Amino acid sequence: MNKTTQLTEVATRRRSFSDKFLKNTVRCWFIMAVLGQWIFAIYVSGFYAGNAINGNFEEWKKALPHGLGKGDPVGNAAIMIHVFLAIIIIVGGPLQFVPYLQRKFRKFHRWNGRIYTLMMFLVSTAGLYMVWITGSGGGPFQYAGLTLDTILIFWFGILAWRTAIKRKFVAHSRWAFRLFLAGIGVWFARVGYMAWVLLHQGFGFNSKTYFTEFFDIWSFAQYLLPLLLFEIYIRVKSGSRKTPKYVLGGTLILFTLIMVVGIFGATIGIWIPLLR
Repeated sequence: MNKTTQLTEVATRRRSFSDKFLKNTVRCWFIMAVLGQWIFAIYVSGFYAGNAINGNFEEWKKALPHGLGKGDPVGNAAIMIHVFLAIIIIVGGPLQFVPYLQRKFRKFHRWNGRIYTLMMFLVSTAGLYMVWITGSGGGPFQYAGLTLDTILIFWFGILAWRTAIKRKFVAHSRWAFRLFLAGIGVWFARVGYMAWVLLHQGFGFNSKTYFTEFFDIWSFAQYLLPLLLFEIYIRVKSGSRKTPKYVLGGTLILFTLIMVVGIFGATIGIWIPLLR
C-alpha cells in the first residue's frame, strides 16, 4: 500500500466519522424533541380533554387567556379545533420521519401525511383566528410572528404535497420537515420560554430583565431558528468538508441541551401543575 492510498483511506475514515457524528447529533435532537412533544400531548389530552369530558371548561382559563366565550360559537370552535386537533399533529407528525415506517408502511405514511397536513392547516388557521379576532393576549410582535408562521405552514405544506405528487421524494422530505418545524412553533415557544427562565436563574440573573424583548424576538425565532439550522444541515451534510459537520454537530448538541432544559422546565413548571 503506497502513501497516497494510506492518506486517502485516513481522509475517508475522518469524513465517515464526521458524517456519523452529525447524523447521531441530529438523531439525538429528534428523539429528545419527539419525547418533549409527546409529554406536551399528554398534558393537552389530560388538561383540555380531561376537563372537557368532566364539563369543567372554566378550568381552561388557567391556560388560555379567555377560555371559551359565551355567545361566540365561531371563536369557541376555533379554540376546540386548535386544542384537540393539535393532539393528532403532535403525535402523528414525528411518525412521518421514522425510516422504518416509511419503508414498511407506505400507505400509512401517505395517509398520515395527508391528515397531518390538513390538520396543520386547520389548527394554524384556528390559531390565527384566536389571535386576531378573539384576542388571546400578547402584543403585535407575537401576532406578526404567528401570522408569518401560518403563512410558512401553508407554503411548506403545499410544496410538500406537490413534490410528493411529482415523486420528487428528496425534495418532498425536505419540505415535509420544514412543515414539521414550522408546525411545532407553539411547542418551541413554551420550551424556549422555560429555558430562558431556568438558565437565567441558574446563572444568577433576573429572567424578567429584557423579557419583553426576548419574547418579541422569540415569537419569530421559535420557528425561524430551527428552520435556519435545517437549511444549514442540508448544505453541510452533502458537502465533503468535515469541519463544518463537527461545528454544526456541536451546535446541535448545545441546542439540544438547551431544549432539554426547556422541556424539563415546561413539564415541571407548567404542564404538571395544571394536571393536578
